[in-house]
Amino acid sequence: QEEPTIQTGEVKHEAGTTKDKATEMEVEKETIAAEKAEIQDVKSEDNEHKEEKDDVEEKKAEKEKEEDQKEKEKTKDKEHAKEKEKKDSEKEKGKAKEKEKAKEKEKDKEKVKEKEKEREKDKKEKKNKES
Repeated sequence: QEEPTIQTGEVKHEAGTTKDKATEMEVEKETIAAEKAEIQDVKSEDNEHKEEKDDVEEKKAEKEKEEDQKEKEKTKDKEHAKEKEKKDSEKEKGKAKEKEKAKEKEKDKEKVKEKEKEREKDKKEKKNKES
């Protein structure tokens, strides 16, 4: 025997209990909203982690770039120092050569003076012999 049911907007469930359809839909909406919020929170967290990771990577890249720049500058400085050393060395060699040339000139002058003395001496001797 079936009991007569009156239409009141209620739905009869298999378990035999009845729930108001509107309440059930409201609960479902809230559940869906809660799930969406949770998904959004997870996405936000993921984005934050990604941004943090990107920041760390960016800082790391900047640091490497700075270190490379410092290394290049050190290398340039070393090269400049070597070039300066080389130029200074060449200058010193040039000065030494100039000194050597000056010494040679002095020797040559001395030889010329010696020859002049010899000639004068020879002239005097010749004169003495003649007279």
